[in-house]
Amino acid sequence: MKKHHVVINLAVIITLFIGAVYTAIQQDEHRIFYSVRKYTNKHGNAVVSLETLTNFSWDEALYFMYPTSPQEIEDALGVKYTGRIDLVSCLIFVRGGEIVYYELFTSGYDDLDWFPSKFGFNPNLSRADGERMRIFMPSDNFEIKKLDSGYYFMGSLD
Repeated sequence: MKKHHVVINLAVIITLFIGAVYTAIQQDEHRIFYSVRKYTNKHGNAVVSLETLTNFSWDEALYFMYPTSPQEIEDALGVKYTGRIDLVSCLIFVRGGEIVYYELFTSGYDDLDWFPSKFGFNPNLSRADGERMRIFMPSDNFEIKKLDSGYYFMGSLD
């Protein structure tokens, strides 16, 4: 009987460990989404600088709207881009000419199995630096909010 309890306890521990690792990886891939969620749950809806939502150093962030090819991104950045860009838009954070982080955004509240649902991002492309690109600086302001529907929203004010 003790052997049976040990096996069950071991299975529970392994399951919890795998779940914790998966959550940590997912949160690392979606830092902006999780920062918006954490900030609005703690402080409510707000206007914050983009820098407030990041926990790493960067000089500029370049937003590329879908559809953008990896070659267009490489041409704009001047460095090789190996991330995915299919069916999504992306925000690439650069420091000293090197990519330090990138985050993918769907075109709205689309549900993709690899993407956290319930997050909308509006980069305000009326101020675009190109046809489908916009550059943000750390001090650029964004409205972040949690909607009554449970969705989270982040929109550029600058």
